[in-house]
Amino acid sequence: MLFVYVKTKVYVIIILGCDNLMKTFKLVDEDNNEYTYEILLAFWSNKFKKNYLVYTDNTYEDDALNIYASIFDPEDDTVFIDVETDEEWEEINNKINDNKIKLENIEEKGL
Repeated sequence: MLFVYVKTKVYVIIILGCDNLMKTFKLVDEDNNEYTYEILLAFWSNKFKKNYLVYTDNTYEDDALNIYASIFDPEDDTVFIDVETDEEWEEINNKINDNKIKLENIEEKGL
């Protein structure tokens, strides 16, 4: 169990894994409400010299999947930092779209 700071609130993060590969994590807020998130993508940005984590709670708004992103330090995964600049969001969106295209190509080939 790890403590995580998200948007100035303290959360507890519980990592659920499979073969040492994180797939989901849970955040527990100060009122003991538990939220489960699925990790979609983690990547390093050479441009910004930061690690990013892209995740979802698998809820939808206007028929679109809610997707979130945070900056994280793999050496200290107790803190998530909000993405602040439009340039960072642009890179995150590009990575999401690149991975979406790769997934669609794999599905088309039946792999």
